[in-house]
Amino acid sequence: GEDFSRNNIKLPMKLYQPYMYMAFNFDNFNYSIFRIEDNFSYGLKTAFPLFALTNTKSLVPGKSVFPDYKYLKTYTTYPISYAYYYDFGLIGVIIFMGLLGYISAWFSKMRDENIPLVIIKSLYKYGFMFAFFTNCFVNATAVFYIVILLLISVITNYRLSRK
Repeated sequence: GEDFSRNNIKLPMKLYQPYMYMAFNFDNFNYSIFRIEDNFSYGLKTAFPLFALTNTKSLVPGKSVFPDYKYLKTYTTYPISYAYYYDFGLIGVIIFMGLLGYISAWFSKMRDENIPLVIIKSLYKYGFMFAFFTNCFVNATAVFYIVILLLISVITNYRLSRK
């Protein structure tokens, strides 16, 4: 994988870098699929933010650090489906993508009255905007922000309903 040469692709330099990120994103994913084989993490990779936020990762049986299989070490991006494939294989990709689609449909029907939910909707859209390069939905920081915003939303809705 490391023997890739710029001479193999005849593109202007302005198009070369975006092409490389797109091409090696899929190459990293493809390369990792054959390395993971049947060694799935069964939800531990996707649930890592929960363990990190509650400081329970030492209590979880098994590993909490997963090897990253990269075709080319300088391009470290993976598509959004990587973590879900690492967890449960193709079934995980189908289930989690369906869940994200359901959440998207819910957000599209949501009225923009509750400010914290509007911010969560914006974070969700941000996650999809960069989904080709990273998975914000298994990032502990993004999950933490969403949990805090959900708590604020519940508190503000409770206070408004009491009036």
